[in-house]
Amino acid sequence: MLLINSKKRAEELKAYPHVLPASSLGVSAGRAIIKYILSRGTNKNPTASIAFKGTVYGDRAPVMAAFSSRGPNVVGPDIIKPDVTAPGLNILAAWPALTSPTRLKSDKRRVLFNIDSGTSMSCPHVSGIAALLKSRHKDWSPAAIKSALMTTAYVTDNKGSPILDIAFIPLLHLLHLAPVMLIRRELLIQVNFNKRAENIRVTYKRTVTNVGAPKSTYKVLVEEPKGVSMTVNPKILTFQKLGEKLSYTVSFIGTKPRAASSFGSLVWLSGKYSVRSPIAASWI
Repeated sequence: MLLINSKKRAEELKAYPHVLPASSLGVSAGRAIIKYILSRGTNKNPTASIAFKGTVYGDRAPVMAAFSSRGPNVVGPDIIKPDVTAPGLNILAAWPALTSPTRLKSDKRRVLFNIDSGTSMSCPHVSGIAALLKSRHKDWSPAAIKSALMTTAYVTDNKGSPILDIAFIPLLHLLHLAPVMLIRRELLIQVNFNKRAENIRVTYKRTVTNVGAPKSTYKVLVEEPKGVSMTVNPKILTFQKLGEKLSYTVSFIGTKPRAASSFGSLVWLSGKYSVRSPIAASWI
């Protein structure tokens, strides 16, 4: 049996514990097979073969799964999803001994481990990192832990390019978890402009807390969203002690209204460390 992806699922291949012998195919391979089947009139002796190539390396990763939620939220457009992501596709995990791998009552197989996909798979990765942070910083609130997770996550794949979704569309605001953290800050900066507004200034004040080296200096690096001019003051933050709080302001000027949201970032750099806040600009 061949299971061929729809256009919506593109090339994403999820592992399924099929009851029948089966193979899953991406949309491009599926189209090629369908084309071959439809041309059977010119193929008197149609044949097929399966070549096992073993483990294949070099594909772009990570990639956002097709089943993951997308934004913006129609109720709250200032809520951007996905905001942070973790491994959740084809994860080998423990499995209930009384439940079949397919969850079908007719399936009498029983396993202790199964391959599954979904937020229920990525959640343990996030929870584990959060637990490590909480064990180290017992006074941190849930918001502080989320801030640490998001501001230290990375935004590029193993090829050095912006993380893509399965349809190969760059998700410029997407953050992939990395269990490293130096400084706690506000999370996402969302800026809304009136569609007819030009050269309108919006200013935010943010306070940062040093949770890394007692004496450290951070310099700001700004990637402006398209259609927006940004100014940060001050451009350098120098901490003298652990737990010290410093504030900065960031101003946005909408220079050119856009039909869709645009994305950028504000990054504080100190040596090999970086702490990033994504920025989203919308014209509503």
